[in-house]
Amino acid sequence: MIRTTLLAGAFALAMTPIVPASAQDADMDTFEWGDDSSIWANDGECDDPRFDGPGASGVMLDEDLKSDATDCRALFEDGEVTLASEINISQTNIVFDDIDFGDDTSDYASDGECDDPRFEGPGAASVLLDDDRGRDATDCQMLYEIGEIALEGEYSYPEAMERVDGIQFGFDTSDWANDNECDDPRFSGSTMASGPLDPYDAYADASDCLAGYQSDDLTYNPDWRFATPPTAAEIDAVDFGNDSGDWTFDGECDDPRFEGQGAAFSMDDEDVMADASDCRALFMEGWVTLKAD
Repeated sequence: MIRTTLLAGAFALAMTPIVPASAQDADMDTFEWGDDSSIWANDGECDDPRFDGPGASGVMLDEDLKSDATDCRALFEDGEVTLASEINISQTNIVFDDIDFGDDTSDYASDGECDDPRFEGPGAASVLLDDDRGRDATDCQMLYEIGEIALEGEYSYPEAMERVDGIQFGFDTSDWANDNECDDPRFSGSTMASGPLDPYDAYADASDCLAGYQSDDLTYNPDWRFATPPTAAEIDAVDFGNDSGDWTFDGECDDPRFEGQGAAFSMDDEDVMADASDCRALFMEGWVTLKAD
């Protein structure tokens, strides 16, 4: 669950870059020109939509942002183009803590999740695409600042509590952790939270549930599952794929089409239909289910 709504407006205002209105206002020595990856690069026109002027192309596309560096730089130095008087804020870079988060040109920008595959953590999207590298800046910068993500390989995932009586109580990662009520639906008893329980809080309210269990106020239900085990027809209706992924046979489902307590914490798009044995076994037992979409 991504808890960013209250902070989104404040951070968006705080991170709004100052966009130069003209070439005279810009420090072009540090300007990010980009590369020549556009199909229109080196054609004598500037196709980067951050520029306008007589040397600029008549048709500008967002996909050519920072992708026609040689043309645009030469024409800028010759006075044939200048920075556009109004630059879409989504096309400007955000730099924070010496990290260039990029811009907001991803199709998934500003959705409350970080879609940049350079980052990991609970604030990262479950499916990350290389095309979104450096293109979800506002989301990723905000989540980075509040500790929900870090650069890949640098996020410190919480350690699970040691088992008690063979029960894995899990973590204190629920929104309702440490409120003296147990929100883990694997338990029942007098110190359970009132109202419907969220299956995503399984293994996520360890301290509260352990306290209730040790005081004999809670009972553990070993048969609890994330979802109702599917019927044979529902199992047959799913194409699980094959076992060609890098994370097969590790007891977790790494296919990002699935969710639940048996799903891997971090998933890659390349593992779609590539962890069949793990995902099928967990699906049959109700530990994962297909995502609604």
